[in-house]
Amino acid sequence: MNSKWLLVILAIPLATTPVNSIVEYEYARVLEIYAPAVSSSGRGVISKITIGIAYPGSGRVLFSALPYTEVDTQGAARVAAFIASVIARADFSSYDYYVLVESNTPIIEGPSAGALFAVGFTALLLDLRLNSSVTMTGMINPDGTIGPVRGLKEKLEAAASSGFKVFLVPSGQRVYSYPVYEEATIGWVTIRRVTYRVIDLVEYGKNLGISVVEVSTVLDALYYFTGVEFRANTTSTHVNLSPELTGVLSKRLSEIYNTTTTYISFANSIISEIKISYYRYYYAETISHLNNTATKLLERSKEHPTYSLFRLLDLYERSLYTYLELSLITGRTSVEDITNNLLQALSDYSRGVADTCTIEISLARAHLNLAWYYYSQAVLALNSSRLTEALNRIARSHRNLLEFTIYRDINSEDSPRISCTSRKLIQVYSNVLASSVYATRILSELEALPPSSTINLLNDYINTAQYMSERNETGLIGISALILAQTSLLLHQALNDINRLFELEGLLGVHTDRRTPVYDLYLDLASSARSAGDSELYYKAILYSVAILQVLSQVCSTFKDTLNTARPPSSQSTYTQLSTTTPSNRSDAVSTTGGGVARTRSYVDVVIVILTVVAIVVLLLRLSSRSTGVPS
Repeated sequence: MNSKWLLVILAIPLATTPVNSIVEYEYARVLEIYAPAVSSSGRGVISKITIGIAYPGSGRVLFSALPYTEVDTQGAARVAAFIASVIARADFSSYDYYVLVESNTPIIEGPSAGALFAVGFTALLLDLRLNSSVTMTGMINPDGTIGPVRGLKEKLEAAASSGFKVFLVPSGQRVYSYPVYEEATIGWVTIRRVTYRVIDLVEYGKNLGISVVEVSTVLDALYYFTGVEFRANTTSTHVNLSPELTGVLSKRLSEIYNTTTTYISFANSIISEIKISYYRYYYAETISHLNNTATKLLERSKEHPTYSLFRLLDLYERSLYTYLELSLITGRTSVEDITNNLLQALSDYSRGVADTCTIEISLARAHLNLAWYYYSQAVLALNSSRLTEALNRIARSHRNLLEFTIYRDINSEDSPRISCTSRKLIQVYSNVLASSVYATRILSELEALPPSSTINLLNDYINTAQYMSERNETGLIGISALILAQTSLLLHQALNDINRLFELEGLLGVHTDRRTPVYDLYLDLASSARSAGDSELYYKAILYSVAILQVLSQVCSTFKDTLNTARPPSSQSTYTQLSTTTPSNRSDAVSTTGGGVARTRSYVDVVIVILTVVAIVVLLLRLSSRSTGVPS
C-alpha cells in the first residue's frame, strides 16, 4: 500500500471527529513518553509518543503517526486505553484518548509500545507523575498482562544510549535469543546464513549502564514508573458469597447433578443392546468414567460448590452426547426426535426472558443466543451428513441452556443496572471486537498456534455476537465479555505463557468493592479451582473476572459515583503512594524523584496538535482526489 494512503487511513479517526467536540473539552491532559523501537532496517531507535486524555469524551481512541507505524500499534492503543480505564477505575466512555507517535525512522515495528501506552493513560487518569529515567517495551494483552516482543537487544541499546537508567521487559524474556546475519564469499559465490545467539539482558544491561527489570503486568510496570504500589491491599481472589447466591448455586448444582446422572444411567441401561463387543466395552468404560467423575464432583461440592458446578456442566455435556450417540446406535431414538426435542426446549426457555439490564441477565441472554446458534449449526451438520458434529452441537446447545438458567437465577435486586442503549451496545461490542482482531493479527504474525478448541469457541462467540448486534440484542454486553475472556485465553495459550495469569489477581484485588453476583461468582470459581488444583479452570475464571470488570467499566451506571467521570483523582485517593526511598521488597526499584518527561499542558496545546493533524489529513485527501491512478 502506498505510504500516503496508509497515513490517510491511520488518520481517519481524527478526520471524522467533530471539531466542535474537540474545542468543547472541559480539560485535557497530555504527557510525553519515549519508547524504544526497532526500525524496518533492524536498528534500535527511540520514538517520542505524545499521549493525551480529554474530558468529556465518548470513548474514542484517536491515533496518528509521523511518518507511520504498523497497524498493530493502533490496536495496541485501543487495548491500552481500555486497560488503563479499568486500573484507574475510570469511566472509559467519559474520555477521549489520543496517541501521537513521532519518529525519525520510516516505520516502527508492531505493538511493542502497547504496555507503555497503558502506563501513560493510567498515569493521566490518576494524575500520576512518571519517572523520566524509566522506559519499557512490551505488548499489551487484553487482560492487562504484558506479552513478549522482539528486538530486545536493539531496544536495550537504544534506551541505554539515550540515557535511560531502567528498562522494563516482559517477564520471561531476560534470556533473549537474537539473530546474527553472516556472509562468507568463496570465489564468486556468496553464502549467507543466520545464526542465533543467546544473551542475558540483565547482564548486558549492566555493561551498558542500565538496569533491566522483568514485569508481568501493567501494575508491575506502573510501580517502576510511578512508585505507587497498586497491589498494597490485594492478597487473593477469595470472596464471601451472599447466602442468596449460595442458595441459587446449590440448587442448580443439585439439579444438574441429577440430570447428568440420569443420562449416565440411561446410557448404561442400553449398552447391552450393542452387538459388537469392542464397542460395548468402549462405551462401558466411558460410562464408568463419567459415573466416577460425577461421584467425585458431588463429594467435592461440599467444600467447593462453585467449582463442582462448573465442572458438572462439562460432565453434563459429555454425558448427554454419550447418551444421544448410544440412543441412535441402538435405534432407541431418531435424529428428528433429538432435534425436535432441542427445538422445543429452546422455544420454552425463550418465552418470557427477562429484559432487565444487568450483567447477569445479559450473560443469560448471551447463552440463550448461543444455544440457538448451536442448534442452527447442528441442523447444517445434519444436512451434510456430519452426524458426530451435529451431536456435539446439540449437546453444547443444551449445556448453554443450563448456563442460561444459572445467570438468570443469580440475578438479584442488588445486581447493578447497566446501560443497554443501542449506542452503548455497539460501543462495547466494537471495543471487544477490536481487541479480538488485534490479538488474532498478532498471533498470525508470530505464526503461533493456539488449541483449535479455543479458536473454535471464540469464532462461535463472534458469529453469535454478529447476529445479536444486528438486532440490538441486550445480551451483546454479556457475549462481549465472553469474547474478551476467550481472546485473552487464546493469546496466552498460543504464546505459552498462561502461568502469567496468576499475576492478574493483583488487578482483580483493586476492584473488590465492585460487587455484582456474577463477578463474585467468577472470583469464587477462581479461588476454589486454585484450591482444587485445577489450573485450567482457574485461568478461565480469572480471565472471565477481568473481562466482566472491563465491560462493567463501560456500561455500569451504578458505579458512576466511584468512577472518575469529572476529574482524574489524586493518586492518594485510591492507591498507596510510596516514599521516594527504595522499598525493601523491590531492591531494583527506582526513585520517583527527579525531572520528568511527563508534563501537563493546557488543553489549548492539545487542540492545536489535533487540528494540525486534521489539516494534514484534509490536505492529503485533496491531493489524492486529483490522482487518476488507483493506489496499490
